[in-house]
Amino acid sequence: MSPALRFLVDANVLKSVVRCLRDLGHDVRDVRDILPHATADPALFRTAQDEERILVTHDLGFANIIAYPPGSHAGIYSPPEFETDNNRGDGLFLCEGA
Repeated sequence: MSPALRFLVDANVLKSVVRCLRDLGHDVRDVRDILPHATADPALFRTAQDEERILVTHDLGFANIIAYPPGSHAGIYSPPEFETDNNRGDGLFLCEGA
């Protein structure tokens, strides 16, 4: 098995993504558990960098390679989006390999 990766999952990502990554054996922190609601992007990014974690987010602002140049951070990943019944992030994300 591959070594575990370290992720910080943004509040705009489904909680099932967090569960899936954990089920796959990765070290995952959920922003909803550690930072105040509506934490600004710079603080979120700084937390990911301080902890050397890959940021998992749907925030398109993080796709700005001028502001967040490749190689200057552990990584930024945007998983596929799925419909949810609400904005709490408890929808369905299919996890392959878990």
